[in-house]
Amino acid sequence: MRTAFVVVAVLAWESFAFAQEGTGTGSGSDNSGNSTESGGDGTGSDTSAGDTGTETPGGAETGSSAPSGDYSLPDFAIPTTPAFTLLGVSPSDIDQPATLKDLGAALVDGVDSSGKVKQGVAINVRPWQYKQAPLTLAKYQEDSFDSWWRRLFYGMEVSLGTTKDDGDPASTDGALGVRLTFMDNGDPMRDPTYTKEIGDVIDQCAPSMPGEDGATQLKCMADKSKDIRANYAGKHWNANRVQGAFAIGSQIAGSGIEHMRYSRFSAWVVGGTPFVSSQHFGYLVFEVKYDGVKFPEAAEELTYGTRAIVGTSHMTAFLELTGLHNFEKGAMTPNQHKWSAGVDLNVSGSTWVAVGFGDTFGDEGVSTLFANLKWATSDADRFSDLKK
Repeated sequence: MRTAFVVVAVLAWESFAFAQEGTGTGSGSDNSGNSTESGGDGTGSDTSAGDTGTETPGGAETGSSAPSGDYSLPDFAIPTTPAFTLLGVSPSDIDQPATLKDLGAALVDGVDSSGKVKQGVAINVRPWQYKQAPLTLAKYQEDSFDSWWRRLFYGMEVSLGTTKDDGDPASTDGALGVRLTFMDNGDPMRDPTYTKEIGDVIDQCAPSMPGEDGATQLKCMADKSKDIRANYAGKHWNANRVQGAFAIGSQIAGSGIEHMRYSRFSAWVVGGTPFVSSQHFGYLVFEVKYDGVKFPEAAEELTYGTRAIVGTSHMTAFLELTGLHNFEKGAMTPNQHKWSAGVDLNVSGSTWVAVGFGDTFGDEGVSTLFANLKWATSDADRFSDLKK
């Protein structure tokens, strides 16, 4: 009973704590391994491999994943909702059905009275929530194949969306996406020491009598656990992680289901592992992304990259290599490789100076060229999200 209460309470106070601290980014939750919600969505939210990219759990995603002729650098992050990423949309209202009955109603509501698919459908679910048997904390923490696939299924997310077809407003583009966490050694809910410390905090903040204000208990748990969470995240920011996702797209001519045909496919794999002797000093992350479009114009490409990060709280050095391979002859963008390297230095307080060189350094923001080096300033180093 106490372990079940721990799991439920952890979800509540962590959501409250991150809201209070204003850290609703992928680094705040996933990098600390909040897998009670996502099964360790730590390679970014939520991090996959540290979430060094642009992904923000539950936040907006923009930009279609289909090849466009432009060389897009790897984000080193798995899309939060792959279906919406494939469609290039960021719906403001996403339906998250809590029961199978609600899911069925949402799917039925996606088709109008004439049998045509509606545009603007946005659904995201975790299939595990429809399973009657709960996943106990003890089972979640086991190092067995049975527990591994349970964690994989527990953290799986499925997204479904539709939007207006760019070439024909009467037609609809649809997509189905799946996101998975294959491994996350930085997941705190798998650490018995961490969960015991959190359980002790919950006991300390338990109401003294029935009817006490729940917000007070949540604030108590958030305040008392802040150092525990920060300490764990600081020691596991560069833990071994591997995440994957894929999305399948279709075009529905005239929005009639009978005219649905396959149009595109995208897949992502992101991972990370420590690579130097000091456990919390260095990180090697990688991403492989495949994009394939069948029509209106066939295109197929593979984007890949790796990034080595070495740093402390006051200095971060990195080396990044990226590449693009086109499988189609005569593609708009030729096969190419890019690289960059640099150092982020904390000069005072929250002021950082970035110095670097290479093909891609400075692409993510404003930089100045001086003495054959690119210079930039910011209020954090580029990998600060990983270290939270």
